[in-house]
Amino acid sequence: MCKAASFMVTKDNVFWSETSDSHLEIIKEHNIHVDGVRGPNAVSVEISPPGGNLALPLSRWIWKVDQDTLPDWWDAEDAECGTRAALRDWKKNKLGKLMLEEAFNPINPLLVKGNSLPKKEQLKLLKDWASVRGSVRGSVRDSVRASVGNSVWESVWESVWASVRDSVWESVWESVGDSVWESVRASVNAYNGSLWHGITEWKYTDLERPWDSLRKLWVNGYLPSHDGKTWRLHRGKNAKVVLQWNPSR
Repeated sequence: MCKAASFMVTKDNVFWSETSDSHLEIIKEHNIHVDGVRGPNAVSVEISPPGGNLALPLSRWIWKVDQDTLPDWWDAEDAECGTRAALRDWKKNKLGKLMLEEAFNPINPLLVKGNSLPKKEQLKLLKDWASVRGSVRGSVRDSVRASVGNSVWESVWESVWASVRDSVWESVWESVGDSVWESVRASVNAYNGSLWHGITEWKYTDLERPWDSLRKLWVNGYLPSHDGKTWRLHRGKNAKVVLQWNPSR
């Protein structure tokens, strides 16, 4: 699978795509004729950060060639220099839409300390989140992929998920059991979406910021869960239930 960031290097240029990190898509988008009579006309290269951490300085990203056969004109030093120059534009376009530092140092809501929100505001935000939750998961995934491509989306998702998965899920499971798994996953996904401040059009919803209520709960130390009947807000490292709401009552 192609990684962030992917480029096609020709004798005179370096090409990349604003919406994909697939070499095949880059070739198609720029109409590159890769096969010449005397060998390849273009070379697939990638520059990616160690551990997938897109927040690392570009100087630490690792450059590599992603094919075996190279053309006669190929000069690795010149190619790397040209690709790293193009990487700066790639970062501005792809990662300029992202709260980069937070994406790779995500907030764990159960570790947030500070004053609690008033109960009335907690309930309002929870009701708002309950009303939009169903559409947000697919909206976030597909909207981000359409904007920056799969590889950037997956790097951010893995960062957020790995940072909060074990502690959040274990705490909530011990608090109320495993019936709330999908709702917790949806909350993590919506938090992921809230990191993309540069995306203004979200698929499957007319809302400009469909994850707004979840983010406000999250950064103030609240994690919503739903077991099919009752909504809850959890707070603190033991995921204590601080609010319950049953829409049918």
